[in-house]
Amino acid sequence: MQIPANAKIALVGHSGCGKSTITNLLLRFYELQSGSISIDGKDIKDYNVMQIRKQTGFVMQEPILFDQTIKENILYGNLDATDAEVLKAADLANALGFIEQSGENLEGEEKTKAILAKFEKAKSDLQTYSNITSISSSSLSQSE
Repeated sequence: MQIPANAKIALVGHSGCGKSTITNLLLRFYELQSGSISIDGKDIKDYNVMQIRKQTGFVMQEPILFDQTIKENILYGNLDATDAEVLKAADLANALGFIEQSGENLEGEEKTKAILAKFEKAKSDLQTYSNITSISSSSLSQSE
């Protein structure tokens, strides 16, 4: 599979078909047993693991938020963000309504919206989402 730079793709399939495995391979949580993965023409094994993870935003099957407000969780994506930028990110992800709540108290769609707002501030070069079908299509399209 080849993905052009700046392209947005979706990997869709039944449970267990390998969607999360691809994310884990990209982030080098697993090492390849055969084949290769290249980013910008360079083998992924030639990149520093921490460099890849720092430049990659990802939401796994169970999104993780810190036991802080959503605003503080969003800031964790970019510590230099201004209040206006944090509010804009929350607005894009439809998370303004619960920005002062603790991340630990959120569930389901609200939790994933908060993660999307965090993504917006991180501005990662590569973003992967695993199993975010619970988000309404309007929330996802507004976060792009």
